[in-house]
Order: sequence, then C-alpha cells, then structure tokens
Amino acid sequence: MVFNKPVKTKDVFNKIKEKIQNQLGYYKHPKDLSKEDIGWLKKNIKQFDQKVLDKIIQNSIKSDKPRV
Repeated sequence: MVFNKPVKTKDVFNKIKEKIQNQLGYYKHPKDLSKEDIGWLKKNIKQFDQKVLDKIIQNSIKSDKPRV
C-alpha cells in the first residue's frame, strides 16, 4: 500500500518506493518534508493523498537522535 491505496504487486510497490527514495533520499522524516518535496509527491506519485500525509505528520515522533 502507498498512501493507504493498494498497489497491484510487490514489484509495483518497490518501483514506487525506489522512485520516492531517489528523489527524497533513503530516509527523510515526514516533518522535514519541504513544500517542494510534497509538490513532487503530488505530481509524481499517483497514490499520493494529502490527508494521509497530514495524518502521518501529525502522529509522527521525531527522534532526539537523528540518523546519520
């Protein structure tokens, strides 16, 4: 599932995941997404849902020890 929308196969999911990681990096906390990042997701990820992203951001907890 991508943004709570089902995808047909694991291969399709992995292609979407790879596309997102190539653009945004391997790990970017949802609270750190810029307007440009969100705009890119809207434009390039068919399953994008702003309400789902807002809920993820609202419920996410940012670690005191960021990944390096």
